[in-house]
Amino acid sequence: MRIALRYLTTFTYDTDVSESHNALRACPADNAHQRTLRYAVEVDPATRVVSHRDYWGTRVDSFGVVGKHTRLTIVADAEVETTAPPSAADGGAWVDSRYPHEHHEYLSPTPHATSTEVIADFATDAVAGTVTLTDAALAIQAAVGERLSYAPGTTVVGTSAAEVFDHRRGVCQDEQFRPRAVPVSAGPKRIPQRPCFQ
Repeated sequence: MRIALRYLTTFTYDTDVSESHNALRACPADNAHQRTLRYAVEVDPATRVVSHRDYWGTRVDSFGVVGKHTRLTIVADAEVETTAPPSAADGGAWVDSRYPHEHHEYLSPTPHATSTEVIADFATDAVAGTVTLTDAALAIQAAVGERLSYAPGTTVVGTSAAEVFDHRRGVCQDEQFRPRAVPVSAGPKRIPQRPCFQ
């Protein structure tokens, strides 16, 4: 299947801005089931765009606008071709001795995703009875969704997973990114997730 994608962001400023430096990560990733056919970035006011790959292999388009401006528009157009991945018969084995070594960046606690006894117990309960990695991931996501209530304004980017779990409410970042503390708590039954930008 071919899919056309467009990323568009416009910044408008109340007064003249003399400089603006940016890093854009909008290029679709290539993998076994997705291939980028076309990708282009346009910036207005026009400027040179320089690209490199970051540590994770993500394309980063960097650019700076020097000179007074009150508006900055960034457009990234892409086209990808996708194929359906084969369905996993068992969803992946729980215990894989390579995981801690190959995914240590994903599994290490962070200031925002540090385990507590409450989170460890929650993780144990959430994955109880699951057999596959897919089942465990889905069980954790469902359990987090049941535990947390969406409540705008109750957390900020720096709110820890422990605080979110204690208060049982948060916003979308908490429902999507704070669950990272749960797989980290699951001991050898860990689920790698790509870290968010915090």
